[in-house]
This record gives sequence, structure tokens and C-alpha cells, in this order.
Amino acid sequence: MLKINQITKKFSQFTLNEINFTINKGECTAILGPSGSGKTILMETIVGIHKQTSGQLFLNGKEISHTKPENRDISLLYQNYMLFPHLNVYENIAFPLKLRKIPEIPQKISKIAHLLKIEHLLKRSVHNLSGGEKQRVALARAIIFEPQVLLLDEPTSAIDTHMKRKVRKLIREIHKSLNLTILLVTHSIEEAIYLADSFVFLKDGQQLQQGKKFEVFNNPQNRYIANFLGYDNVFEGEVEDGKFAIKNTNLKISFFKEEIPKCIHVSPDNIIISKEKPESSAVNVFEGTLQDFAFKGSFYQLFFDIGVEILVNITDASFENLQPKLGTKFYLSFKERGVKGF
Repeated sequence: MLKINQITKKFSQFTLNEINFTINKGECTAILGPSGSGKTILMETIVGIHKQTSGQLFLNGKEISHTKPENRDISLLYQNYMLFPHLNVYENIAFPLKLRKIPEIPQKISKIAHLLKIEHLLKRSVHNLSGGEKQRVALARAIIFEPQVLLLDEPTSAIDTHMKRKVRKLIREIHKSLNLTILLVTHSIEEAIYLADSFVFLKDGQQLQQGKKFEVFNNPQNRYIANFLGYDNVFEGEVEDGKFAIKNTNLKISFFKEEIPKCIHVSPDNIIISKEKPESSAVNVFEGTLQDFAFKGSFYQLFFDIGVEILVNITDASFENLQPKLGTKFYLSFKERGVKGF
């Protein structure tokens, strides 16, 4: 178990401020946030490259706040791999074992090479490897000494889309087979959802939200996190007479009586469009003008103006049936349960 307790790291122009969360043994936590939010600084502080200004780090109940990096039993894999150019693949993987004077090097390398399917690369120069091969070699070097925690900094950012899927699958397989505790830094919400058990959101050095993956995904605490998670139709407004008014337009949404949210989210999958005004139990019915649409491979996205822009997702079959044209008027309707506040 890795516990980050109120970790603060101050620089002249940036402060990582009171970061606080725990990763249980065998879990994967994703650190999410934009460039400059402090994700990599946090990882480098955990591994010991930076000395925290305040706060404590615990690994399996033992404080490691002042332990030398080589003695922390934590491995960090950077996005650019940082393979030694003067060493071949075998020698790169063996380096951490030699540094720690760990015996049975050939046997350990044979085992990890088999696991990562790189036996055929062991004698090759690192200059002659593809991006995906370099990633596997760097991953082998990172886990060869069986660290308690593996830190991954943007592990798939430097490889193409096809290879990303393979590497993500490989990381998940290694995570499960070795019961590794992993801290993952990524810009990709898709990657985080696929690999992680829990999320921690950072912005400008501040921790905004942390929790189990689906708890955070289903209950973002602010508009920034909702947008990062890929939420569409997120609106800021004010509660007036039990409704939610946005930008003084005609878009008013019945809402919860006991809560006063700052933002609402209307799922584009829960909005029904029709050419005639619907006769239904939906309390929210608006007339809108079709401004644009886009084919997304298995469905269509339609953008309407109802006083603010709102996005609707419909199936291919619905699109063919409606035959929508730009500038056409439609009715949009959705029920209260399709609205989320935060």
C-alpha cells in the first residue's frame, strides 16, 4: 500500500499543494489533469527525485519520506523510455539488478522477457527497436527487480494508436498477473478508464477530486472534471423558482428541490428529438434549430440551438428516418432523471 499524506512541494513559480490519497496493494490509480498540473512532479516526489517541502510518504506502513530513491522499492517509467543507448536490450534490462546486486540475472531476464514477449530482442541494439518494442523493453527494466510500486508517466503517449491498444492490454495483463501496485499519469481518459481502479484529479498543483473510478466518473464535483471526463452538455446557471436558468435564455430545467447546483449535465443519449411536439411525461421540451451534425462511426451527433448549443446523439437508423437538414426546427425533450447536477 502506498499512502501520500498531505504532500506539498514548493518551487519558485509552482506549488504542488497538500496531495492526499492512498493506493491499496494490487490497485492502479490514475493521476489525471492537464499539462502543468503537477502530475509528473508528484511522481518524481514519490520516487525521491524531489524532496517534499512537507507531508509524508508511506509504503506498506513504513515511512519512506527521507529514504534514498534507490532504496524506496519504487520504479518509475518515463514516457520517453530513457533506455541506455550504449547498452543492448539484455544489458538495459539487467541494469537495475546489477545496481542492486540481485543474483540470478539470466534467469530473471529470461522470465520477464517471456512475459513481455521480447526474447527475440535481447541481443539487439536499442537503436534498432520500434516504439512499441522500446516500450516493452523499458517496461521490462522497470519491473525486473519486482518493485512494490510501479509509476507510469504517460506510458503510451509516444506510440501510434494501434500500438497503444496493445501496450495498454499488456500493462493490464502485467498488473493482474504480478499483482503490481501502479500509479499511472495520463492525459487520456480512455486509458485511465481501461487501466485504473481509481482516479485523482489535479489542476494547477491542487487536488480537485479523488475516488473510485466509477464514483468519480458518475459524480464529477465540478465542470472542469466533467469536461475532462468527456461530458457533453455541461451548463452553468442559476436556480430560479425551482428551475435552472442558463444565460437568461429560454432553457430552464426542473431540478432537485433540496440541492442548488452550480452546473448541470444533460446526457446527449437521453434527449429525444422529433418533428412534432411530443405528448409525453417529459417535463423539459424545447424547440431548437439544427446547426450542425457529424457521423461518429456508429451514431450521429446533432448540434441544436435552443438558446444555448446542445448536443444530441442518435442512431444511424434514427438519422435515416428523420433525414435532418441544417436549419430545420425540431423538438427536443428529456426527463428529469436525465439531468445531473454538481
